[in-house]
Amino acid sequence: MGIERDMSINDVDTDTLLAGYLREDAPVFYLALDETGIVLDSSRYAEETIGRSLQGEPIGKILGDFFKFSPKDLCDDDADPTLVNVTDAGGNIRTVYFRFVRHRDRIIAMGKRNIHETDNLEDQLMELNAQFSSMSRELQKKTVELEKLNELKNEFIGTAAHDLRNPIGAIRNLSNVLLTESSGSLRSEQAEILRMIETSSNFILALLDDLLSIARIEAGKLNLNLQEQDITTFIQDNIKINRIFALNKNVTIRYSRYEKLPPVPFDRLKIEQVMNNLVSNAIKYSPSGGEVVISSFRTGNAVTVTVSDEGPGIPDKDRARLFKPFSRTSVRTPDGEQSTGLGLAIAKNIVVGHLGEIGLQSNGGPGATFYFTLPLERPFPA
Repeated sequence: MGIERDMSINDVDTDTLLAGYLREDAPVFYLALDETGIVLDSSRYAEETIGRSLQGEPIGKILGDFFKFSPKDLCDDDADPTLVNVTDAGGNIRTVYFRFVRHRDRIIAMGKRNIHETDNLEDQLMELNAQFSSMSRELQKKTVELEKLNELKNEFIGTAAHDLRNPIGAIRNLSNVLLTESSGSLRSEQAEILRMIETSSNFILALLDDLLSIARIEAGKLNLNLQEQDITTFIQDNIKINRIFALNKNVTIRYSRYEKLPPVPFDRLKIEQVMNNLVSNAIKYSPSGGEVVISSFRTGNAVTVTVSDEGPGIPDKDRARLFKPFSRTSVRTPDGEQSTGLGLAIAKNIVVGHLGEIGLQSNGGPGATFYFTLPLERPFPA
């Protein structure tokens, strides 16, 4: 009797240890079911793989909608493993081989991942990794080639624009001389042709200047001469220059200053280029009798300058490409002036070079307000 009692105790201990190992440590699907297929117990591996507690769930919910068998009908030691699909915590479908055995008052479902599937995934991963490494090396090679081509492009544009500037300037000046000194002896058609030559020459010169600027910027040659200056005086001086152009268009320029501003470190020539672009655009798009309002005020640790017009505004569809090179809006100026499509792109690079911001404030309706900011603290050493 004592021997039988000892053997019974050992059997219980073995079952307990085995169940504990299957629940906590074994890398297998372990599910203990009742006769109806409800999960009474499950392994840590199964719950972590599926991503939730499984106790109380029917086996069909765990093994997929296509699993329509009764677990007790599958309890056959000689039967082949049942291949089922299990959805893991990430929503991926995993194929698992299950065996169902009866143990006392329970049905034990033991499942193991499809080894061939894992091997295939590892092979695919290694192949993808090799392809990625090859593509990465090819991308680095192409990047170097593109950088060299970009340098050549900038050098070519800079050289061509510089060499073209003198003959175009000469054509502009000569047409102006002919218009001034021969105005009385020219027929109206001849004078109109000379005016067209002068206008086209001015446009080409502006385009060449913009091409030179964008080539220098893209080549990393935006050298800034930062000096602390009175931004209010700078704006007033800029308005005096642009007021002549505004008078020709019958447009008024008004400066609205909200407060006395501290000195601001900026490159006068570069920011003057930004101001000229924003103000000239505002004048070009303003109707006759309209008003352009320039404002300056402090915003935190920076100074903000805004330029507002009473023109048709900027449509929402044009906003995304507004500051990109050679981009033009669908809006036309009242007098049909041409645009190089580079001014705002250059202005953005200059402002960003100062570590400031530039943008558009517009609700898609009439009128547009462009703004840019300049930090009050010197962004880098003199």
